[in-house]
Amino acid sequence: LTYLWPRTYKSSATFLVDKQVGNAESAALNVLQRLGAGGQTGTEINLLGSRSVVEPVVADLNLPVTVLADGQEQRPGDVFPGFTASRDAPAGEYELIPSSAWLYQVRDAKSDSVVAVVSRDSVTHFAGLGLRLPDKLSYTRLVIRVETFPRTVAAVQQRIAASLVSRESDLIALQCKASTPLGAQQLCDGISKSYMRLRTDLHRNLDMALVQP
Repeated sequence: LTYLWPRTYKSSATFLVDKQVGNAESAALNVLQRLGAGGQTGTEINLLGSRSVVEPVVADLNLPVTVLADGQEQRPGDVFPGFTASRDAPAGEYELIPSSAWLYQVRDAKSDSVVAVVSRDSVTHFAGLGLRLPDKLSYTRLVIRVETFPRTVAAVQQRIAASLVSRESDLIALQCKASTPLGAQQLCDGISKSYMRLRTDLHRNLDMALVQP
């Protein structure tokens, strides 16, 4: 009996916690601590895995959607130009079946019915997704799998982990897991940028509030 486990790849990033002292910094820290627990370092660790950080990454990378191109997992944007997915797209599975040299039928796997016809000329919208065919399609079988946005966010939160490098330092290590090396790198990059953007926005908003009479 042989067990085949899916491969998991990891990517990492490191953050230095800036422990400045001042009214604006103290006010910002108070707000950040409401999102987590403990001191500043523990708060930053909790913030890295929060929905406020994870949700924009899930949306930007279209993580609820996976494309199987001839059995190989691909990101939807790498296969379909201008691919979009709304946050309320329902879970489902769709297969693209050629009906002519320029048209493909989108067949719902559950109902076995055609829900859309896609072409190279324009973006077709169905079930919360938007896509058009590329100018050259080299795959013989295309399957689109969709998970709900909330379940994808929860799954991504399980695939990232933030921890203190050591008690003597103010460094936080972030580790991200995915089924491909590129996926792990993109996830870590996305989480890092989303975290820094959220932290900057919090400080900017608090600075503006402090200077108002």
